[in-house]
Amino acid sequence: MSLLGYPQAQASLTALVLNLIVSSASFYSYHRAGHHRWSLTAPFLAASVPAAFVGGLIPVSGRVFSLLLGVALLLASARLAGFGTGAERPPSKPPLWAALGVGGAIGAVSGMIGIGGGVFLIPLVVLLGWADAKVVSGTAAAFIFFNSASGLAARLLRGQAAMLPGTWSLVLVALAGGLLGGRAGATNWSTATVRRVLAAVLLLAAARLVTTGR
Repeated sequence: MSLLGYPQAQASLTALVLNLIVSSASFYSYHRAGHHRWSLTAPFLAASVPAAFVGGLIPVSGRVFSLLLGVALLLASARLAGFGTGAERPPSKPPLWAALGVGGAIGAVSGMIGIGGGVFLIPLVVLLGWADAKVVSGTAAAFIFFNSASGLAARLLRGQAAMLPGTWSLVLVALAGGLLGGRAGATNWSTATVRRVLAAVLLLAAARLVTTGR
Protein backbone atom coordinates (compact mmCIF):
# COMPACT_ATOMS: atom_id res chain seq x y z
CA MET A 1 0.00 0.00 0.00
CA SER A 2 2.94 2.30 0.63
CA LEU A 3 4.21 1.48 -2.85
CA LEU A 4 0.86 2.66 -4.28
CA GLY A 5 0.85 5.86 -2.24
CA TYR A 6 -2.33 5.32 -0.19
CA PRO A 7 -2.93 7.55 2.89
CA GLN A 8 -0.97 6.15 5.82
CA ALA A 9 -3.73 6.14 8.44
CA GLN A 10 -6.23 4.25 6.29
CA ALA A 11 -3.58 2.02 4.75
CA SER A 12 -2.16 0.96 8.11
CA LEU A 13 -5.58 -0.02 9.47
CA THR A 14 -6.39 -1.91 6.26
CA ALA A 15 -3.00 -3.60 6.33
CA LEU A 16 -3.54 -4.78 9.90
CA VAL A 17 -6.88 -6.36 8.93
CA LEU A 18 -5.31 -8.10 5.93
CA ASN A 19 -2.37 -9.15 8.11
CA LEU A 20 -4.78 -11.16 10.26
CA ILE A 21 -6.03 -13.04 7.21
CA VAL A 22 -2.69 -13.66 5.51
CA SER A 23 -0.71 -14.51 8.64
CA SER A 24 -3.30 -17.04 9.83
CA ALA A 25 -3.26 -18.75 6.43
CA SER A 26 0.53 -18.70 6.35
CA PHE A 27 0.79 -20.03 9.91
CA TYR A 28 -1.47 -22.95 9.00
CA SER A 29 0.87 -23.96 6.17
CA TYR A 30 4.11 -23.62 8.14
CA HIS A 31 2.71 -25.30 11.24
CA ARG A 32 1.31 -28.18 9.22
CA ALA A 33 4.70 -28.66 7.51
CA GLY A 34 6.45 -28.78 10.89
CA HIS A 35 8.19 -25.42 10.59
CA HIS A 36 6.92 -23.88 13.81
CA ARG A 37 7.86 -24.18 17.49
CA TRP A 38 5.79 -22.54 20.20
CA SER A 39 8.85 -22.66 22.47
CA LEU A 40 10.51 -20.16 20.11
CA THR A 41 7.41 -18.04 19.48
CA ALA A 42 5.98 -17.66 22.99
CA PRO A 43 8.69 -15.42 24.55
CA PHE A 44 8.53 -13.00 21.62
CA LEU A 45 4.73 -12.77 21.91
CA ALA A 46 4.76 -12.35 25.69
CA ALA A 47 6.53 -9.01 25.31
CA SER A 48 5.44 -7.90 21.84
CA VAL A 49 1.64 -8.09 22.18
CA PRO A 50 1.30 -5.63 25.08
CA ALA A 51 4.01 -3.42 23.57
CA ALA A 52 2.19 -3.33 20.22
CA PHE A 53 -1.00 -2.26 21.99
CA VAL A 54 0.78 0.59 23.77
CA GLY A 55 2.51 1.59 20.54
CA GLY A 56 -0.81 1.59 18.70
CA LEU A 57 -2.19 4.15 21.14
CA ILE A 58 0.56 6.65 20.26
CA PRO A 59 0.01 8.95 17.24
CA VAL A 60 3.29 9.39 15.32
CA SER A 61 4.64 11.45 12.43
CA GLY A 62 3.96 9.44 9.29
CA ARG A 63 6.92 10.83 7.32
CA VAL A 64 9.53 10.29 10.04
CA PHE A 65 8.48 6.74 10.75
CA SER A 66 8.15 5.89 7.06
CA LEU A 67 11.75 6.97 6.56
CA LEU A 68 12.93 5.02 9.60
CA LEU A 69 11.01 1.96 8.45
CA GLY A 70 12.46 2.28 4.96
CA VAL A 71 16.03 2.36 6.29
CA ALA A 72 15.35 -0.63 8.54
CA LEU A 73 13.88 -2.62 5.65
CA LEU A 74 16.81 -1.71 3.43
CA LEU A 75 19.26 -3.07 6.00
CA ALA A 76 17.16 -6.19 6.53
CA SER A 77 16.99 -6.79 2.78
CA ALA A 78 20.76 -6.49 2.39
CA ARG A 79 21.43 -8.91 5.22
CA LEU A 80 18.88 -11.46 3.98
CA ALA A 81 20.44 -11.26 0.51
CA GLY A 82 23.73 -12.30 2.09
CA PHE A 83 25.67 -9.06 2.45
CA GLY A 84 27.69 -9.11 5.65
CA THR A 85 26.13 -12.28 7.02
CA GLY A 86 28.93 -14.76 6.56
CA ALA A 87 28.00 -18.39 7.16
CA GLU A 88 24.53 -18.96 8.60
CA ARG A 89 24.77 -20.06 12.22
CA PRO A 90 23.39 -23.40 13.41
CA PRO A 91 20.07 -22.72 15.16
CA SER A 92 20.27 -22.27 18.94
CA LYS A 93 17.57 -21.34 21.46
CA PRO A 94 17.56 -17.60 22.28
CA PRO A 95 18.06 -16.54 25.91
CA LEU A 96 14.75 -15.61 27.51
CA TRP A 97 15.85 -12.04 28.28
CA ALA A 98 16.93 -11.53 24.66
CA ALA A 99 13.68 -12.91 23.22
CA LEU A 100 11.62 -10.70 25.55
CA GLY A 101 13.70 -7.63 24.69
CA VAL A 102 13.50 -8.24 20.96
CA GLY A 103 9.77 -8.96 21.12
CA GLY A 104 9.05 -5.87 23.19
CA ALA A 105 11.09 -3.52 21.00
CA ILE A 106 9.66 -4.83 17.73
CA GLY A 107 6.14 -4.85 19.15
CA ALA A 108 6.34 -1.22 20.26
CA VAL A 109 7.69 0.03 16.92
CA SER A 110 5.26 -2.13 14.96
CA GLY A 111 2.31 -0.83 16.96
CA MET A 112 3.30 2.78 16.32
CA ILE A 113 3.87 2.27 12.60
CA GLY A 114 0.94 -0.09 12.01
CA ILE A 115 2.62 -3.31 10.84
CA GLY A 116 2.86 -6.85 12.17
CA GLY A 117 6.60 -6.75 12.82
CA GLY A 118 7.62 -9.84 10.86
CA VAL A 119 9.92 -7.81 8.62
CA PHE A 120 12.04 -6.99 11.67
CA LEU A 121 11.77 -10.36 13.42
CA ILE A 122 12.71 -12.62 10.50
CA PRO A 123 16.13 -11.18 9.57
CA LEU A 124 17.09 -10.60 13.20
CA VAL A 125 16.31 -14.17 14.32
CA VAL A 126 18.06 -15.67 11.28
CA LEU A 127 21.16 -13.51 11.73
CA LEU A 128 21.41 -14.28 15.44
CA GLY A 129 21.20 -17.99 14.67
CA TRP A 130 18.04 -18.63 16.67
CA ALA A 131 16.24 -20.43 13.81
CA ASP A 132 16.52 -21.06 10.08
CA ALA A 133 14.45 -19.10 7.57
CA LYS A 134 11.57 -21.58 7.40
CA VAL A 135 11.16 -22.01 11.15
CA VAL A 136 11.29 -18.27 11.77
CA SER A 137 8.74 -17.78 8.98
CA GLY A 138 6.34 -19.94 10.98
CA THR A 139 7.12 -17.96 14.12
CA ALA A 140 6.74 -14.68 12.23
CA ALA A 141 3.28 -15.69 10.98
CA ALA A 142 2.05 -16.10 14.57
CA PHE A 143 3.96 -12.96 15.61
CA ILE A 144 2.33 -10.90 12.86
CA PHE A 145 -1.16 -12.19 13.67
CA PHE A 146 -1.10 -11.38 17.39
CA ASN A 147 0.74 -8.07 17.02
CA SER A 148 -1.62 -6.98 14.26
CA ALA A 149 -4.62 -7.84 16.43
CA SER A 150 -3.11 -5.89 19.33
CA GLY A 151 -2.24 -2.86 17.20
CA LEU A 152 -5.65 -2.94 15.54
CA ALA A 153 -7.41 -2.98 18.91
CA ALA A 154 -5.39 0.04 20.06
CA ARG A 155 -6.22 2.01 16.91
CA LEU A 156 -9.91 1.25 17.23
CA LEU A 157 -9.78 2.29 20.87
CA ARG A 158 -8.40 5.70 19.96
CA GLY A 159 -11.06 6.17 17.29
CA GLN A 160 -9.10 5.32 14.13
CA ALA A 161 -11.64 3.23 12.27
CA ALA A 162 -11.43 4.37 8.62
CA MET A 163 -10.12 1.81 6.16
CA LEU A 164 -9.52 2.03 2.43
CA PRO A 165 -12.61 1.64 0.19
CA GLY A 166 -13.07 -1.96 -0.90
CA THR A 167 -11.06 -3.41 1.99
CA TRP A 168 -13.39 -6.32 2.54
CA SER A 169 -13.26 -7.29 -1.13
CA LEU A 170 -9.53 -7.87 -0.61
CA VAL A 171 -10.05 -10.39 2.17
CA LEU A 172 -10.71 -13.43 -0.05
CA VAL A 173 -7.82 -12.50 -2.34
CA ALA A 174 -5.55 -12.09 0.68
CA LEU A 175 -6.66 -15.44 2.08
CA ALA A 176 -5.96 -17.22 -1.22
CA GLY A 177 -2.59 -15.53 -1.52
CA GLY A 178 -1.67 -16.40 2.05
CA LEU A 179 -2.53 -20.06 1.55
CA LEU A 180 -0.65 -20.32 -1.75
CA GLY A 181 2.35 -18.36 -0.52
CA GLY A 182 2.51 -20.23 2.77
CA ARG A 183 2.37 -23.58 1.00
CA ALA A 184 5.10 -22.57 -1.44
CA GLY A 185 7.35 -21.25 1.31
CA ALA A 186 6.77 -24.16 3.68
CA THR A 187 7.01 -27.08 1.24
CA ASN A 188 8.10 -26.19 -2.29
CA TRP A 189 10.90 -23.64 -1.98
CA SER A 190 14.37 -24.07 -0.53
CA THR A 191 15.54 -21.99 2.43
CA ALA A 192 17.80 -20.00 0.10
CA THR A 193 14.86 -19.20 -2.18
CA VAL A 194 12.75 -18.05 0.78
CA ARG A 195 15.57 -15.69 1.82
CA ARG A 196 15.95 -14.27 -1.70
CA VAL A 197 12.20 -13.66 -2.06
CA LEU A 198 12.05 -11.96 1.34
CA ALA A 199 15.05 -9.79 0.41
CA ALA A 200 13.47 -8.71 -2.89
CA VAL A 201 10.16 -7.76 -1.27
CA LEU A 202 11.87 -5.79 1.51
CA LEU A 203 14.13 -4.00 -0.97
CA LEU A 204 11.17 -2.90 -3.09
CA ALA A 205 9.27 -1.55 -0.08
CA ALA A 206 12.39 0.12 1.35
CA ALA A 207 13.15 1.93 -1.91
CA ARG A 208 9.65 3.40 -1.98
CA LEU A 209 9.72 4.49 1.66
CA VAL A 210 13.18 6.03 1.55
CA THR A 211 12.66 7.93 -1.71
CA THR A 212 9.18 9.26 -1.00
CA GLY A 213 8.93 9.23 2.79
CA ARG A 214 5.51 7.55 2.66
